[in-house]
Amino acid sequence: GFLPVVIPLIGMHWSLGLILSLIISTFIFVKLAQKVNAQVSPIFENASKMMQLQKWKQAMEILETARPFSNKIFLIQGQIEAQLGMIYYYQGKEDDALRHLEKATVRNWYAMIIFAFLLSKKKKDDEMIKKFEYTVKLNGKEVMLWNAYAFCLNRIHKTDEAINVLNRAIKKLGKNPETEANLKSIQNN
Repeated sequence: GFLPVVIPLIGMHWSLGLILSLIISTFIFVKLAQKVNAQVSPIFENASKMMQLQKWKQAMEILETARPFSNKIFLIQGQIEAQLGMIYYYQGKEDDALRHLEKATVRNWYAMIIFAFLLSKKKKDDEMIKKFEYTVKLNGKEVMLWNAYAFCLNRIHKTDEAINVLNRAIKKLGKNPETEANLKSIQNN
């Protein structure tokens, strides 16, 4: 399959051949990823529907069918773990939720909020702070994430740190009513 693509590249200067090979490889990778993504998206959509209906067992079974794709698409495994962790959390199975959420992708900021909150409940405050800091670095545009971080800090009596987080959020996101209201609330105890 690749021989017809490679033959014209043989007589070129090596740097031009390398650039063209990278372009072709990228194109092929993107096309394959799109094909696999088209197969995986319905799985996550169906699992989400089951979660909304609180049909936890069915949602888990559906998510497990996405595992074979985890070696074909980057971050699929982490998304599966995030979803499973949230399902266990919604069921009140916090230890099971933690087990899955620690393997979840940080790109799923909502799952990371739950993970950090559970770490805080387990009195693992330093780990909670590290998880939030890493998550806001990658998902800094999410208002809810910043506010949840401040909530967790305030919950463990780190009021000054919570105020600092909300000020950072306002600086990063601009003014928004939720963050400003939470900032005033914390400042006024």
